[in-house]
Amino acid sequence: MKLEPAIAAIPYQDRDRYLLCSDGVTDMLSDREIEEIMKQEDSVRDIAHTLLTRVLDKGARDNTTIILCEVRADNRPFKTWFFAEEGINQRANFFTI
Repeated sequence: MKLEPAIAAIPYQDRDRYLLCSDGVTDMLSDREIEEIMKQEDSVRDIAHTLLTRVLDKGARDNTTIILCEVRADNRPFKTWFFAEEGINQRANFFTI
């Protein structure tokens, strides 16, 4: 089987958010739940934390990985990384530069 990536240029706006996550999130939360959380006016850090907390509250049957970014049009050098790995050794790390 050969996999082909789907690549597209899409327009974006200030404050658009993009979520890349593992099935540890999507198996525990419905698309509607994820959408409702993503629409909150909270910070990227708080949104990622909310996603992780909801997954954990529902029993987290698998490893959980969340990568969340937000488009910023203010030209301010700002980068935030959130790393969460849930399993036998639970840990969550936030990185901001």
